[in-house]
Amino acid sequence: MLKILQALLVAGAVGFSVGVANATVITDLTNTGVNVTGGIDNAWIISSSASDPALPNNSPAYTNATNGVFPIPPWVSNSPISSWDTPYNPLNSNTDPAVDGTYKFQTTFNLVGSSSGAFITGQFAADNEVAAIKVNGTTIYTGPGFPTSQYSNWTGFSALSGFVAGSNTIEFDLVNYAQNGGNPGGLNVQFLTASVPEPSTWAMMILGFLGVGFMAYRRKSGSGAALRIA
Repeated sequence: MLKILQALLVAGAVGFSVGVANATVITDLTNTGVNVTGGIDNAWIISSSASDPALPNNSPAYTNATNGVFPIPPWVSNSPISSWDTPYNPLNSNTDPAVDGTYKFQTTFNLVGSSSGAFITGQFAADNEVAAIKVNGTTIYTGPGFPTSQYSNWTGFSALSGFVAGSNTIEFDLVNYAQNGGNPGGLNVQFLTASVPEPSTWAMMILGFLGVGFMAYRRKSGSGAALRIA
């Protein structure tokens, strides 16, 4: 019985190392307006604007220094963990006065482990509306459509599919509705949680710790001690 118990505990210790290696971990996922140099958000780009040929693919995303004052009612306030990004610098230099503008804000992140265990939750604010959120082209959120404006409150979202091992892209398709006198566009994104080890991984980790502790106890006890199992 003792040998069987030892074998099970050693198996648990092996399972611990395997479980950690296979845990799904997401890294390099950055909120808007955080990684900024000279007003340019280095973590985000605008991939395209179908209605605005003056804005080419892979254009910079500019962080808005004006904190929550335009339009009325105000945008949600910038914070230490996120700020507004806009397609143009300064804000309002192009405001789509004639046609709706469609801007695709993108950032990349890395996934280590099984993509089947991946998830992201977060919240965003947008002027006027996020029409869709996509992970590697897979739509994981669809907006309610005009005339919704999402700039004064947070909207929650979750991504549970579309991931791949390695490099990934998450995209927010921002629609800026045309107005008679012009209308600024912006996006504020906060990622709140991402993948952690699955419950089975935690179980193997705990069993592994028990195995390591038991074997250490056996070595410390020496040959004079005996373990009896009734």
